[in-house]
Parts: sequence; structure tokens; C-alpha cells
Amino acid sequence: MKSKIILITMMVLLSNLAEAAWTKVTANEEATIYTDLSTVQKSGDTLKIWELMDLNKNKAGEGFLSSKSLDEIDCKMNRSRVVSYAMYSENMAGGKVVRSSDALHAWLPINDGGVAAFLSMSACKKN
Repeated sequence: MKSKIILITMMVLLSNLAEAAWTKVTANEEATIYTDLSTVQKSGDTLKIWELMDLNKNKAGEGFLSSKSLDEIDCKMNRSRVVSYAMYSENMAGGKVVRSSDALHAWLPINDGGVAAFLSMSACKKN
């Protein structure tokens, strides 16, 4: 019984630590974007970074309030792509997974003012 209580306590503490790692990157009337700079993985000029998009209201017809994706950013070539993503029924990656994919997306140029630009500014300069 004690081991179960210890295990549950550890799980709660670890989940709180994981939530505390999200840093706000940008926001507008539709959504707030967060990233977790503590989990950046670097390989040469390429970084992998987690992104969390939290919608301000339910996206009409889509049935999700947040999404979490693993993005790959090529700092040298100024491009990015999604490695995997999951869409959630509740805010801050809570609730049920509505849709997910582990299909590697195509590289796209990073445009000024877009989410990838904010993420690359945060991650590439820091690493």
C-alpha cells in the first residue's frame, strides 16, 4: 500500500514538473503557443522541439481544443517540419486524443511572423 502511495505521489509531482516546462511563445485571438525549451534535442544544425497550441475556443467542426507536436527545425536552412502530432479534446493537451499522426511532414520555409519563426528564434539562438 505504501509503495502505491509513493508511486502516485511521484507521478503527480512529475506531471506538475512537465507542465511547468511550457513557456509561452506567442498568442493571438485564436490561440496561445507554448514550447518546452528544456527538451530541445540538437543534431548538427537541426533541432527537435515540442510545441503546444492551446485554442481560445473550440475550432469549429474540428473537435479539438489543443494540439501538441514535435517539430524539427533546420536553423541553417531556415525551414521546419512536423515529426508527429496529437490533437486533444481539452485545453493544454488534456482530455482524449482526437487525432494523431507519426507521419513525417515535408520541410516548409520558415516565414516571418509564423509560429515556426517564433520557435526557431527561441530554440536556434538558445542552442
